[in-house]
Amino acid sequence: GVESDADADAYVERKALEVKGHPSVLAWYCNDEISLEKFPQLLSRQRVLERVDPGHPTWTVLYQYPQVREYYPTFDVVGGDPYPVPDGPIDTPVIWTRTMQEETMGLKPLWQVPQAFSWADYGRKGERMPTRAEMRNMSWQMVAEGAMGLVYYHYRLLWPWSNEQKRVIFHRDRWEDICAAAEGVKRFADVILSVEPAPALKWTAKKICARSWRHEGRTYALVVNATRAAID
Repeated sequence: GVESDADADAYVERKALEVKGHPSVLAWYCNDEISLEKFPQLLSRQRVLERVDPGHPTWTVLYQYPQVREYYPTFDVVGGDPYPVPDGPIDTPVIWTRTMQEETMGLKPLWQVPQAFSWADYGRKGERMPTRAEMRNMSWQMVAEGAMGLVYYHYRLLWPWSNEQKRVIFHRDRWEDICAAAEGVKRFADVILSVEPAPALKWTAKKICARSWRHEGRTYALVVNATRAAID
């Protein structure tokens, strides 16, 4: 029954009113890599949800990370989804997160999307799942460059259909790796979200990203190697 932009907005308003009070609602996911050609609709959608449910933010995820500023009015929170494993540069999360911070001028939160799937899940031969170490590294790269939230992609892909077993199976080992990577960050959530003024950091090594915090009188420093090689 959705035949116009007005129908779409009405549909979203109706659905938002139905579920906005549920405790599991974190945010409204308004844009999954939609192009700027749809800017008027994206802006209208954001305005509808802001009016109907101002208590939950609108979240946009883009691979168009150098264009974030052009999307600026259409979201409260933004994220990028760099998926470099296995063949892309492992510092891709640094580049994307840093650029998105610059595009938003640091004025809107970043909820980044670490890779937690194998491109083989999309039919590419010879691909693999990120290792636990790679997921940890990509997660901390994002945090070091200013991410305030991490939403790993993708739980559904952990439940593939097995032709041999003729049933859906659960990749428990993958799930355990994802949980371990996320738990390492979660332990420091209070530190990462601290608003206390932090000391500046200086370093000279290339492919290093770093960030500091002050929390409850203590100073914390994060230093991340954004390469696949050891750094002295």
